[in-house]
Amino acid sequence: MTLEADIQVYPLQNPHVILVTQKTDSVVLMDPVSGMVIKVNSVGLAIWKSLDGATSLDELIKNVYNKFSDVPADAETEVTEFVTNLIKKGFIGFSIESTIQE
Repeated sequence: MTLEADIQVYPLQNPHVILVTQKTDSVVLMDPVSGMVIKVNSVGLAIWKSLDGATSLDELIKNVYNKFSDVPADAETEVTEFVTNLIKKGFIGFSIESTIQE
């Protein structure tokens, strides 16, 4: 018998991370456990709000193209780097969905 697994990985916000809006209209993500802070722009904020454990990285990239005008040609790389940075700093984890077929 051969089993095949289809595994999907979706970025998910760390529930400890707090979104803080400052008086200057800038937004930061703060992890009170580690003390780390990341300043984000409007695109970063939109990405953060979409990290729901059900939206794939490809969908995050498409959302950026759909929601913002004047998106640079390298937006895919920038979104991937932003998400990778959040992963490295522990601001996000993953929701994993798998299907096993015989």
